[in-house]
Amino acid sequence: MKRIVLLPLFLALTLNAQQKRTLTPEDLVDIRNVTDPRISPDGRHIAFVVTEPGDSSKPDKGRDNNVWIVPVDSSEPARLFAISTKSGSSPRWSPDGRWLAFLSDRGEDGQRQIWLMRADGGEAEKLTSAKTGVDSYKWSPDGRLIAFLARDGATNEEQKKQERQNDPIYIDHDYRYARLWTLGLNDREQTLVTKQNIEVKDFDWSLDAVSFAIIFTSFPVFEVKSSLAVVRRSDGELLRTLTDNVSYSSSVRWSPDSSALLFFDSSPKGYSYWLSLVSPGGGQPRPLSKDYVGTFLACEWEPDSKHLIAEAAVDTRIRLLRIDVKSGEATTLIDILNSGPDFSVSGDGRILAFVNEEPDSAGDVWSLATGGQPRQLTSFHPQITSMRLGNVREVSWRNRKDGQVLHGVLVTPPDFQSGKPYPTIVEAHEGDHAWWSGWQGSWWQWPNYSLPMGTWFFYRMLVASRARAGSCTRLSPIGEVPLSTTLWMELIP
Repeated sequence: MKRIVLLPLFLALTLNAQQKRTLTPEDLVDIRNVTDPRISPDGRHIAFVVTEPGDSSKPDKGRDNNVWIVPVDSSEPARLFAISTKSGSSPRWSPDGRWLAFLSDRGEDGQRQIWLMRADGGEAEKLTSAKTGVDSYKWSPDGRLIAFLARDGATNEEQKKQERQNDPIYIDHDYRYARLWTLGLNDREQTLVTKQNIEVKDFDWSLDAVSFAIIFTSFPVFEVKSSLAVVRRSDGELLRTLTDNVSYSSSVRWSPDSSALLFFDSSPKGYSYWLSLVSPGGGQPRPLSKDYVGTFLACEWEPDSKHLIAEAAVDTRIRLLRIDVKSGEATTLIDILNSGPDFSVSGDGRILAFVNEEPDSAGDVWSLATGGQPRQLTSFHPQITSMRLGNVREVSWRNRKDGQVLHGVLVTPPDFQSGKPYPTIVEAHEGDHAWWSGWQGSWWQWPNYSLPMGTWFFYRMLVASRARAGSCTRLSPIGEVPLSTTLWMELIP
């Protein structure tokens, strides 16, 4: 009886494996990319962004982004929120959850502006008219204002010169800065806050909406370190600079009780960082995670101001953590697979929204409630089940030079046979964390595309010393490798 039951099942599985097809470049651009999940303050809905497949008839046109929405209880399937032929991104809920703002280029000026729409549907309204568009924005705690970053546009004189084709480009001159603005929701008036010539990289509101914490540099160019300061909203006066040692990848978050600012503190050489807190009134920053073996990607306050929710890269996975602000102790909430800092927290801190991927599927929206199990809320990639994919495996080894355990990701062909020699490709990463063992099929995660083409054996290893006490050092252009990141490998010809 068992042989009668299992034989058809075996034949079906074999046939199914034979019917699976090779991943092609066209498949890569047809895979949707899910990012930026933003949970509503009441924890009932999640707005997120979907990058749609490219249009083969318009090869010069970029892929469109659209805002979608899905209920956390899975009572309905995900749906398109703001229907338009133009792109939409960066959804942000109003503090009361009644409105959803987003960025879109659907206006006549073709620039990314802030648009506003009722959460239960209706017509979208354009709020801003920034010359060069809006880079990012945040609601004020009371929901009466929106602050945003917008880069300087061309002056009237510069526009006239451009019309006369008198438009030379002067290097290190005529900088155009990203400045902080506010928008009143009642009168729709736009007000410039940072009138001084500084490049604002990130900001956050004070609880009373009287001040901003800003991260800035002196010029709109890449700098390893930035500064953190408090500015007054009414006139943009820089009240105090709190530190000049902010990491280039930092964001700033003001605690709900107004007592502290959270930021990424830079190591002496500037290539690694840790979480630190500093008082808005001034004082010495207090390191919070200097000894944590991992690279922090993003962090948010819980409502009690006593805990943080953080996302960190640890070995080959992404870890969502709960951190005790007083002790610095980090508790793992869940290990996920993801390629970026994509999570948000409900107003009461009890529900997380995040993007999670698998080795055999690109990212989808998930949720996790306190004391509950993770729940997948979307399924945007059913076509991947018909494709032959490589086998993804996490590997680790001990460095012969200093004994440090290093981690990487090994991707083998679908028909891989142990003991058989294969051509090998090694990709080594000098950054501040290892690669992740999730979906390996995009324009920059390409093993699943290349493996079937030449039946190649990929040994994909991205390694580095992690951000513990600033130990991450940089590979030199001539190939010198610090002991903490030395690799020893044999390549099969």
